[in-house]
Amino acid sequence: MATTYIPKICENCSTPFLASTPQTLTCSHPCTTERRYGTFEERFWGRVWKTENCWLWLGHYNDAGYGVISYKGINTLAHRISWGIHKGPIPNGMCVLHNCDNSACINPDDLHLGDRDLNNKEREQRNPGTQAKGEQCARSKLTTEIVLAIRADSRPYSQLVVAYSMSKSAIAAIKTRATWKHV
Repeated sequence: MATTYIPKICENCSTPFLASTPQTLTCSHPCTTERRYGTFEERFWGRVWKTENCWLWLGHYNDAGYGVISYKGINTLAHRISWGIHKGPIPNGMCVLHNCDNSACINPDDLHLGDRDLNNKEREQRNPGTQAKGEQCARSKLTTEIVLAIRADSRPYSQLVVAYSMSKSAIAAIKTRATWKHV
């Protein structure tokens, strides 16, 4: 049996479309979302609380404490959206950094652009010694003892890969001090 399509007008964007059921009211998923929850701007600003200094994100957060909102189907950091709204596009390779050190803040006056190195330097200046290194890092799979053993081991990388069950690039990063620089 062939599907019968019904000509309709989208109740959100007024675009003509063919619906497969009489109950279909919109032409696409984005139009359904906007009709149900409001425009992106309405959803965004509905999750912001403006205090005297910071504009605090009240929506969802990621594990690092940064505000997150879905934009065109992609989870995007709220402070990056705020930067885009107020100051324009973010150049490739740049991060939006916080002056106020509050990851929930999206106030454009509390944000500035910088690369990852600048972000790390600023964090270390504001909070010296707070960056977990080596074994203190929650995701670390190595110990200082193993790192020192790898550095002292003169066997070829191909043998070290097998001996330590690590990739060649991980071994190289340890030996060249690209990682575990503090040891």
